Amino acid sequence: MSGSSSQPEEKRSFVAESAGAIWYGDVMHGPRVIVDGKPRKVYLVSLFDDASRLVTHSAFCLGETALDIEGVLKQALLKRGRPIKLVVDNGAAYKAGTLQALCARLEIHVIYCRPYQPAGKGKIERWHRTVRDQFLSELDAARIGDLADLNARLWAWLEGIYHRTPHEGLAGLTPLARYQQDLPKIRPLGQLAAQLDAMFHHPRVRQLSA
Repeated sequence: MSGSSSQPEEKRSFVAESAGAIWYGDVMHGPRVIVDGKPRKVYLVSLFDDASRLVTHSAFCLGETALDIEGVLKQALLKRGRPIKLVVDNGAAYKAGTLQALCARLEIHVIYCRPYQPAGKGKIERWHRTVRDQFLSELDAARIGDLADLNARLWAWLEGIYHRTPHEGLAGLTPLARYQQDLPKIRPLGQLAAQLDAMFHHPRVRQLSA
């Protein structure tokens, strides 16, 4: 059933049949960045396409809450359409009712990895290593202005280098080229695009003082 959650039985390494079939979501602890004059730890929230190794969207956030994850998901949907399956861990943020409801409305099937058995998440863990080795290792922390500056640098590296570098796991193709091979199979947002802002809007409940 679309939007429902389940436990995957597949334990061996596999590759999705086409781009857009499976996205993986995960969070990596990032560096400290100056925010409002104070150093704050940030977290890299990423969504990763299994078949192409393309990062559908990734951003450094001040937390790893459901709202942070939903913000990254919204941008990924706008750029890359809707995946058929979204594979995530059992963390509280991914179990949030708001995220599950969003995926149900978008007809995205959410799959939760078994604790201590992150089936299939090896690719996104390798992506995290690539971020550390090729992006974070080259950063001069003293030159990072703020969170927006860090993300601008991340996105420039993603689009200009990572997505355009041949990948040995893709028979020498780049992630972008492999993803583009399957463009006809990608599920577009279609009429849902006009509803996306409303779907991701969460009204705040204010408590009035006595």
